[in-house]
Amino acid sequence: MEVNGARTEPNSQSSSPIFHPLKKRARKSHDDDEDMGIEEAPTINMMEGTSDGVSGYRYLEHPADVQVHSWGPDLATALAQAVTATYGYMTDLEYVEEQFSMFYTAKANDLQGLVIAVMEEALCGFQSEPFFIGRRVIIEKLDLESWSAEFQVFGECFDLAKHTQLTDVKAITYSNLQIHQKDDQCDIYVILDI
Repeated sequence: MEVNGARTEPNSQSSSPIFHPLKKRARKSHDDDEDMGIEEAPTINMMEGTSDGVSGYRYLEHPADVQVHSWGPDLATALAQAVTATYGYMTDLEYVEEQFSMFYTAKANDLQGLVIAVMEEALCGFQSEPFFIGRRVIIEKLDLESWSAEFQVFGECFDLAKHTQLTDVKAITYSNLQIHQKDDQCDIYVILDI
């Protein structure tokens, strides 16, 4: 199947393991909202992060935006977690089903550019039709000589009747982008412009 030029495949395996949230945080309204006669909206839970013990992600405090820390045993896994974290900041992934997959490619001039390009490709799939929201990401090819990547994201089309709308991510930024690679561990720190 093809959706807006992107190749998709139905997913017959919707019972793949998804990491359990470590904890959730509720969004808070400004204290002065009550004084202005504005009713406080119900709190919305948002995942603070996930981990299976080997890989995962969490959100870190930032003055204006949000910083994602993702990790894994290698760069591909840490990058897949960073993409998943981006989706997780926009909606509660617990309600996203793996109905089909989208295939993406990204190319850059260096490692930092490749991390940004992969994350931007996934974000662009959400911000344009078919408004695809991913639950699970697999980096199928990561070429550090040609600075290119191919990856597959499993999920479904975003539906306001089914999915919570949390914070809109406008862009992935180079600001304070950090990639730390060791023999058996890779950590990525990236700021999402919200």
